[in-house]
Amino acid sequence: MTHKRFVMVMVAMLLVVAGLSFGQVEDVVAQNSLLETIISEVQSPFARSLGISQGECDGHIATGSSAAIDIRTVVWDIPVYASADGVVEYIGWAGGVNSSYGYYIKIRHQRGEETYSTLYGHLSPLQSPLNNSSGYHQVVQINQSVQAGELIGYSGSTGKSTGPHLHFEVLVNNVANSVVEGLPWVNWSGSHCDAVNDTIDATVPAEPACPDRMLSSPAVFQDKDCQGAYNLLPETGSNNWIITGGGISSVYLPSGWSVILRASDGPGTICAQRSLWDLSKDYFPGESGSANDRIGYAVTTHSTCQQLGYAAPTGWPYYEGSGAIGGGDPTPTPQPVATVANLYPYSGYSGGVRYALPVGQSNDPAHDIFSATIASGYRMWVYHDDNLGGENRCFEGNISNFTDHGWGGQFQSVNVEQGGCPAPVGPQVKLFSVANYGGSVVWQGGAGFSNAPGGLQYSMEMPSGWSAWTYYEDNKGGNARCWNSSVANMQDHEDWWNHLESIEVFTTDVCPPPPTPIPSHGPQNLSATPVSSHEVALSWVEDHGYGGGTVIYYRVNGGAWISSLSVGEHVTSFVHDVQSCGQAIDYYVVAADISGWSEPSNTVTTSTAMCVNLLAPENFAFSNVGLNSVRLDWNNNQVNPYGGYLISSHNGTSWVEWIASGVGHNWYDVAGIQCGTTYTLSVQAYSGSDRGPRSDSVAFTTNSCPNSIPVTGFTVVSYTGTSANLRWDAHPYATGYRVYYSYNGAPYGSWTMGVTSSYNGAAGFQCGDNVSYRISAITSVGETPPEPAQVSFTAGPCPNSPVTNFVVTSHTGTSANLHWDAHPYATGYRMYYSYNGAPFGYFDMGVTDTYNGAAGFQCGDNVSYRISAITSAGVTPQSNQVDFTAGPCQ
Repeated sequence: MTHKRFVMVMVAMLLVVAGLSFGQVEDVVAQNSLLETIISEVQSPFARSLGISQGECDGHIATGSSAAIDIRTVVWDIPVYASADGVVEYIGWAGGVNSSYGYYIKIRHQRGEETYSTLYGHLSPLQSPLNNSSGYHQVVQINQSVQAGELIGYSGSTGKSTGPHLHFEVLVNNVANSVVEGLPWVNWSGSHCDAVNDTIDATVPAEPACPDRMLSSPAVFQDKDCQGAYNLLPETGSNNWIITGGGISSVYLPSGWSVILRASDGPGTICAQRSLWDLSKDYFPGESGSANDRIGYAVTTHSTCQQLGYAAPTGWPYYEGSGAIGGGDPTPTPQPVATVANLYPYSGYSGGVRYALPVGQSNDPAHDIFSATIASGYRMWVYHDDNLGGENRCFEGNISNFTDHGWGGQFQSVNVEQGGCPAPVGPQVKLFSVANYGGSVVWQGGAGFSNAPGGLQYSMEMPSGWSAWTYYEDNKGGNARCWNSSVANMQDHEDWWNHLESIEVFTTDVCPPPPTPIPSHGPQNLSATPVSSHEVALSWVEDHGYGGGTVIYYRVNGGAWISSLSVGEHVTSFVHDVQSCGQAIDYYVVAADISGWSEPSNTVTTSTAMCVNLLAPENFAFSNVGLNSVRLDWNNNQVNPYGGYLISSHNGTSWVEWIASGVGHNWYDVAGIQCGTTYTLSVQAYSGSDRGPRSDSVAFTTNSCPNSIPVTGFTVVSYTGTSANLRWDAHPYATGYRVYYSYNGAPYGSWTMGVTSSYNGAAGFQCGDNVSYRISAITSVGETPPEPAQVSFTAGPCPNSPVTNFVVTSHTGTSANLHWDAHPYATGYRMYYSYNGAPFGYFDMGVTDTYNGAAGFQCGDNVSYRISAITSAGVTPQSNQVDFTAGPCQ
């Protein structure tokens, strides 16, 4: 199946799922020419076609999109090219340096009336890594037209990313579209590296190198990959040593140069003929492997390392040796140290070996590590801190995922030794990765405190008589629980989840005893006394200290019992606001704690005071009408309106109760109503289910909706052959604007911009085009209609436009004074002349806008003139003709 056919079939399947018949689907697919256009023209954003990677999604943090691909670049600054012809729509961060896409570029591709976009994410922020004073060297600009294959930027790892890669999307109607999976150069095989995105791999050298587009002389850099602050290395010859400053992490060499390096704190020297991208990879014999605080160097452009006496180990990108530089016999090349442990950045031994470790101590693993292979007969101690400090664990064999063993991915130092891990001494508490003591032991330990468990545990095995406090967070933080026996499944306990970050183990039972159960009898001597027309005071005697407090049950006029009232422990009174007058109410209370409910107290019955005669409010009025709000006021005529007031709205046929206002209120601010809508309201007093008479009604209309008010004052202030200066009146509710454009009668396209009242710049038309614009405002409730009046003009003047306003200002019998408007592209002018009907001749002149002098005619001749501008594009058409009869004559 072709890629194009695959995408169209996928579209058809989605439309059928959405409820369309197969006949309707065929119509939709037949009309979906835009997807076919995308498939046929969108190219790879890199210099060559790329194939699907069967490896891991290196460098990607999933964001929930399923309509994108991640092209792994391994290093920064791989050139990125436009995938199709278009106009740059956005360049920047869009949400700050921690945004999902990081620094990205978005290109709009207009195809007749249809539009799609391509997005290039996680780019380098385009700040030169080699000249700290140069600022930004942005490759393209917003609104710039670009061609397919044109350089637009460089790959990076900005935003939510853990390694250098390019996030590539195709957006249709500004929505990410899965058509990207059908692009021919993707070679999508259906093999997903995770549940979110496919990843294709931009092949680079196995040993990443510093970017090539750099300096003309060598340099040492503060950071890896030839990044950060740097110092240039002047040529010294082979015997002249110079000591660099501190904190050197990488070395850059242009093609054809060599450099000899010697660490100031180690015995070895090396000779390199290409850039060294990471000095922490232990290039120097005897070094600890971290960035070298100080190194010595000698630079030459005239000798290779072999000519200087250094032999090259097979497969290494540099040459090793030791001893004096520039003389003496080279010493034998040291043999590579055997690798015992390989550390990987992802679980399942994926992502490539990040650290290859021999026997011994190392501070190298300063990154997240999630899996490892350890040679048989060796063990590896891992530590949370540098120099074998902090929490530690011993591992042997192959570890597919360290988090399954209660160890997070953060390593700071390791110690690789011969032999297996020591057996636990004495009884141990063990935490398992699966319920019922299955899976792997993710942590085990004796008495004492530890932050080592970390992550998810599902069961715990505990020696008899022991106990343990477990915590949701490190250092005894968050939720806590005490256990005094083995637990087959922690999820069976409602007060605990299977997440454990720290633990303290005891060899005795330190868990507190369970709470004492509530006695079967509950609160006593409940009484209820009305204290107002709508309130009842309750009191009772507490028989026991109930950890769960007391719950109050009541019913009104013999209805259903309600249990929505509760008070805390040792509280023995409560005032219940019934909010209604003339109601009969029954009450009883019960005590509660985690052990259950007590028996109910005695039941009591009382009544609130009788209701008063409700009166109609007066002087009901409105004010401060807005888009979605209004202020209502009335006179409170009720001596004691126990329920309050109800505001009702008339729907054209009947009144609908709308808003309840509190006791004693005589105003209400209504919010959340519809803009541009007429409302008819009234107000009345209420108490319980009783309603008083309504006030007089009022009617008002909220302000017009923002999206119904068109933009005004739209005009073109000035224009040239390729740009226009547009102005309009600021829209009071605009959050942005959309400008519609048409060139030479074509259907309107559009672009959007922020809050402004002008646009001045290149607009995509060409000199001589007939240009039309319209504008609409974007508001919080939608887009306004485009302003009915469009502005139109013919772009110009152009290099081939004729000279305008050519006139003869005066003449005599033998001379003339001519004048014209200066042509903006003129490098000179050509004057055409004819006397008494003869064929036109001409003469050329420089840049001016007048001619005054003898012109070769005689008094009484009939004289005609025309003029053209001479431009870089040629000679413009002739202007209008001016005629006169030479004179007066003597």
